[in-house]
Amino acid sequence: TNCAGTIRVSSDNFSSCVRMSSEPVSSNSNKTFTLDPYDNLTVSTTYKTRVTTGVKDTAGNTLSSQYETSTGFTTLSNWSSSTIARIGAVHDIDGDSLSPNSWMANYGTNPEIILQSTTDIILVAWRHQANTGDTEKIIVSKIVSANNGYSISGHVTVESLGLLAGFSVDNSSNFYVLSAKSENLSDNLSNIDHRSGIMTLQKFDSDTTRKYIVDVSLEGKYNTPIMSPMHAGTSRMVFGNGKLNVNFAGHTNISGGVRHQHSKQITFIADNGSVDSVYTGPSHSFDQRVVFDGTDFIGVGLSDAGPRGIAVAKVGTVTTLSKLEPLSESHCNFFSLTYPCGNGTTTSYRFNPVAYGIKGGNDGDTAMHYNMVFTRLGNIQVGTNGYPILFATEKSTGYTGSTVNLDARNLALVHVKNDFTSADYHDWDNSYKIGMVDNDTSLNSNFTSHAVTVVNKDNSSLTYSANNPGIVWFTNYSDKSLENVEKPKLVKISTNKFIAIWEKWKATNTSITGMSSDYVSTFAMLIDEYGNILEAAKDIGQVRLQRGDDVVELNGKAAWIRGDQETSSLILYTISESLGLTTYEL
Repeated sequence: TNCAGTIRVSSDNFSSCVRMSSEPVSSNSNKTFTLDPYDNLTVSTTYKTRVTTGVKDTAGNTLSSQYETSTGFTTLSNWSSSTIARIGAVHDIDGDSLSPNSWMANYGTNPEIILQSTTDIILVAWRHQANTGDTEKIIVSKIVSANNGYSISGHVTVESLGLLAGFSVDNSSNFYVLSAKSENLSDNLSNIDHRSGIMTLQKFDSDTTRKYIVDVSLEGKYNTPIMSPMHAGTSRMVFGNGKLNVNFAGHTNISGGVRHQHSKQITFIADNGSVDSVYTGPSHSFDQRVVFDGTDFIGVGLSDAGPRGIAVAKVGTVTTLSKLEPLSESHCNFFSLTYPCGNGTTTSYRFNPVAYGIKGGNDGDTAMHYNMVFTRLGNIQVGTNGYPILFATEKSTGYTGSTVNLDARNLALVHVKNDFTSADYHDWDNSYKIGMVDNDTSLNSNFTSHAVTVVNKDNSSLTYSANNPGIVWFTNYSDKSLENVEKPKLVKISTNKFIAIWEKWKATNTSITGMSSDYVSTFAMLIDEYGNILEAAKDIGQVRLQRGDDVVELNGKAAWIRGDQETSSLILYTISESLGLTTYEL
């Protein structure tokens, strides 16, 4: 607002002024004047007051010179300045002892500490590790630059159903928190109806004012309700183009006397939290990721049967969404690129071909169980010419044996083409004849193939040959008792520059519980989107990675946060382009 009048209030040295709703009101024998702004003042902002020479006293005298407050006043922030120790208990990754041959390490884990940054704000959402009887809560902490480092400037406590299922920030610094109920319906053999209190989505502005809380229901959108969110899997949520997309695991309703597991992708309208669309993901989906490429949401799932491999999906809608039936009822071919689901005229689609086919899959001869996928999903990122996907898997092709890991697990990458949804890349007689992955050695001379036999249990246990072209191997570990890649992470730090990070583990515990302190160290390397090495792998020391949380870009560096329960603190790690590690205790 333009500055006018004899008493003015401004936060920008009077380049503009605060609009008032009325004339100043005097009191206390004209010694006190009250100003009433037309709208709320901005929080955490310093305002100054100016009285011009145009003001007059009751006798008509004017000021000889204008008056201006030297320091002004600063409005308060809704961010609490409490310490972490007082506000909650952080998740401590030092308690992670799921070694490479652990059955449970086959599955993704719930998010615990999610870091998000934009050009305007740095936020971290973390789940309070509640003791029995404690109130479940999620805390969002604001991080600011301070003294060539970082510190926490405030916290806000958010309602929680028990689990942190997603956290994202939009271009206006609004933030979104997805919470889910902790439940396991594996032994409940009754069909479940849509219920309340299973998942909530909340939106807050940058001052922590809550704009809405929505109880997420799929009723009228999707036959199968939300059940056991993140069971035997995880969840990821991203913002893009006014929408939010969450890719998460959960249970299905009863089929053949069994409650199976799969993933769903829900798209929300960010303005009001309403469900825009729902799509069926892979059957038996053990780990999930999602990115926004500027136009579409791209989902990734690691699954054991439907399909068996790393599946990639482009989510979109051709016409107005009416209703999608669950996979078991609509009999949609999961590999179909047109993917029409439902009994009516629904023409929504989801592209979900395979980027990497996993060996084995038959319950009778796959090591331990057909659930075993011998693979760890890292991340998908958006490149200039496609989508690099980082993961860890075994180089050997055999899949029979008596342990969860049959060979040393190595770090690998495939590069999915920009137009991977084109039917030209897919063979409908063999969905594992993969054509959507780049294998032109002019892009990377180290591209190689990794042919394996896939036995798809969800398709009458038919046997397929997966050609798996365009694999780049970054490690050559050979002794599974001493060398294994765990927790692979990939983050884009600038145009065509990506940092890959992983933990190296031994595997001394041969039981399927696999609970042992076999962590060795953490490594990082700099690559381009095709996997060409720009900075060789470097041992960065014993800095732990979160199993269920991603590494993100922060000011041109890779960054993640872990918790330390001993010091009741959050620790921020950053890795530069030259692979230099910096640690900040927040």
